[in-house]
Amino acid sequence: MNNTKEGNLQHAIKYSKLNTWQFNRGQQLLKLLNIKRGDTILDLGSGTGELTVKLSESVGLKGKVIAIEPDITRLELSKRNTLKGFDNIDFLSQKAEELDIISEESVDIVYSNYVIMWIEDHSGAFNCAKRYLKKNGLFAMELLLERIPFLSMVNGLTGDAGRQLEATFHGKSKDEWVKFFNEHGFQIEHLECPKLEFNFKNIEHFFDWLEGTSHGAFEVKLLDDKSLLELKKRYPKQVYFEGTGFQAIVKNIK
Repeated sequence: MNNTKEGNLQHAIKYSKLNTWQFNRGQQLLKLLNIKRGDTILDLGSGTGELTVKLSESVGLKGKVIAIEPDITRLELSKRNTLKGFDNIDFLSQKAEELDIISEESVDIVYSNYVIMWIEDHSGAFNCAKRYLKKNGLFAMELLLERIPFLSMVNGLTGDAGRQLEATFHGKSKDEWVKFFNEHGFQIEHLECPKLEFNFKNIEHFFDWLEGTSHGAFEVKLLDDKSLLELKKRYPKQVYFEGTGFQAIVKNIK
């Protein structure tokens, strides 16, 4: 894994260019929210900022978006992408479960798109969010409900690096999430487990997407020649696989 500043920037740029799948899913989640002009939204895990821009447009000049992203390289790229016309965005480099510099009960909506499953301390993240949410404020999220077999297979081909990447996934079943929401003082407003479809024009396109999505934890160079050749033979053109998502909007009632 290339952890140099240059390597991190390359992965961030790659993600910014190839995150169409995440962006489209995030747009679907946005459509379910009745965002009002003047709202304050906490964008939890804002990545390279494409959805942050959409949130900014939704709340208008009198509203505010607080973009939280622990990856400093991605946060800096977000800032560069929003230099003009987006003065209602504040950028913070903190982890969701360690957030401590926002006024309590000041946020109307917490929004998180394909981030929560990478956070180990779900309770810590939700307790922080709850502290900043207004009463009856909403937490809207979408994430993977479970590991995707195809991704796990590819990660497994990279040895220790792949096993470490797989270990960063922290999932819950649908029933476990329902119980979790109830225990943490959230009322379910919307709940769905959508079928997810991933479609890439070729294996190289998929590799680039996975490198960017994983912050470089996956890299093609970690594959041995035999595994790389087999994948190229198996997928001479399109790469298609499926997964299951978890989409929820919950209200802060306590």
